[in-house]
Amino acid sequence: CGQYFYQQGYHKLVTVGQDFSFGWGSVGGVVRTFSDAGGTVVKQIWHPIGVADFSPYIAQIEQAKPDIVFIEESGGDAVKFIQAWSQFGLKGKIKLVTNETALDQSVLNAMGPAAMGIESCAHYAEGRQSPDTQDFVNKYYANYHALPSYYAADMYTAAQILDKAIQAVHGNVTNVSEFLKAVDAVNLTATPMGPEKMGPYGNPILNIYLRKVVAGPHNLMWNEVVKTWNNVSQFWTYNPQQFLKEPVYSRQYQGIKGK
Repeated sequence: CGQYFYQQGYHKLVTVGQDFSFGWGSVGGVVRTFSDAGGTVVKQIWHPIGVADFSPYIAQIEQAKPDIVFIEESGGDAVKFIQAWSQFGLKGKIKLVTNETALDQSVLNAMGPAAMGIESCAHYAEGRQSPDTQDFVNKYYANYHALPSYYAADMYTAAQILDKAIQAVHGNVTNVSEFLKAVDAVNLTATPMGPEKMGPYGNPILNIYLRKVVAGPHNLMWNEVVKTWNNVSQFWTYNPQQFLKEPVYSRQYQGIKGK
């Protein structure tokens, strides 16, 4: 997503993230691709999980004068940040993009109108107009009277992978090495998230979506697909061998050249 938004004309980035490994990694991927494309990371803001008041962080963003802000948030922090963003008048004034969990169905509809129109980068979009996705969404809603989050879609797809692997070894999972080979060989063409297969480093290769919050079915908001990057690995376009020699994303290391 970082490279894409630089190409759209956004050149000064501020990031906000929860101060732990998931936050560092989510932000690091965007920061690296944005800066590698030529963008300037003006400021990075980290905060503890469970912030009571986001106004000090909003003030720091305004002072930095970015043209785009990327946030990683989850749970109650996501709801509070998005609402604060709107309440302080920054919605529509500065471009805001989020990670997947910040606008997930587990929190999205608690945000109210403040979330409408905001874009996010994710490997699942419940508003994706594909029979594979919509069949899953409709059956989930029929059973639970809610739209499925990415957590539900992930676990459903993981179960699909395990089912295919178990069939491949004819139910004999006692030979762990053979079973894991079968898992690695699974190539799914139809899941709620799109096609998925395992890469040579044991992580999935799957689609990444740029999503936008819009009005969905059942008087609920959902994420529709704006753009799709097909068959993306954990390394994006970087050389895997070189990438693995670098530090893991952290507070200190965000993939910015020279830092």
